[in-house]
Amino acid sequence: MAVFTTLDSHDIDAFLSGYDLGKLQRFEGILSGVENTNYHIFTDTGRYVLTVHEGKVAESDLPYFLGLIQHLSAAAIPTCEIIPRNDGALYGHLKGKTAAISVYLDGQGTAPDDITDAQCAAAGEMLAKMHEAGEGFTVRRPNKMGLSKWQSLWGENEDKADSVVEGQAALVNDVFSDLIDVWPMLVTKDFPQGAVHCDFFPDNVFFKDAQLSGIIDFYYACDEYFIYDLALTINAWCFNAAAECIPARFDAMMQGYQKLRPLNDDERGIFGLMLQASALRIQMTRLHDYLNHPGDDVVIPHDPKAFLERIKHWRANPPCA
Repeated sequence: MAVFTTLDSHDIDAFLSGYDLGKLQRFEGILSGVENTNYHIFTDTGRYVLTVHEGKVAESDLPYFLGLIQHLSAAAIPTCEIIPRNDGALYGHLKGKTAAISVYLDGQGTAPDDITDAQCAAAGEMLAKMHEAGEGFTVRRPNKMGLSKWQSLWGENEDKADSVVEGQAALVNDVFSDLIDVWPMLVTKDFPQGAVHCDFFPDNVFFKDAQLSGIIDFYYACDEYFIYDLALTINAWCFNAAAECIPARFDAMMQGYQKLRPLNDDERGIFGLMLQASALRIQMTRLHDYLNHPGDDVVIPHDPKAFLERIKHWRANPPCA
């Protein structure tokens, strides 16, 4: 469930007064998602999405998140384009929180077992388009979910890790050891970088009539190596619900991506470790959420084993990029 802030028609009417979107007809909460509160709102000019930013989204980061959405939309990327307020601002305040209205994107995400090779190819090509289209976006934001954050989360949860998955601590420590040896040297290599989505999961990429129709949820976007964003996307798309790698999906995504942006030699050389690193990033947050969520939380924690299985897979089966 993703309605953490309850709104009534008076709240939404008051917020709409800052826009030229017509009169509110009806609204409904959007139950999918786990980070922010979202509502479909219907006015006499159309259907829109109202997002109330919850605790993890800092107001200081909104110029990057919302600005990137607008920048990519201007480059014909089908993002959840933000509708400016009458004063030109991209967001306002609602019940003491920041909030924004975006266009409605038709389509839906895809469940892990329903992903097709064609969708992987389309997602890979779109990811490359986004990486290229981000050039010229001048706002900067470091990756706040980078290696140091993973280490911090691991420090909080390492002593409990094996109670969740036996043998997890040894495996994770091995990956950290490999990363710590290599990560400082990345700046000396030729790794293209720029604005990336960093949450390009199948539930954030919409398809309609077998065509990619929209991209949502830019709230982990940051400046990062493109090869890291590609590796994270592969981990999100190329495994089924049982955490088994589907080679045909991997091949399709790589072909789609490299059709527009072929990897260079430095990227190919680090690709296997990036696949492990990006899986570790998700594993650290999911393990933390699993161990620390309150019992009455409306969000059900993700499977704390799925991305650990991805790490095991890539350590046993280095990719041929």
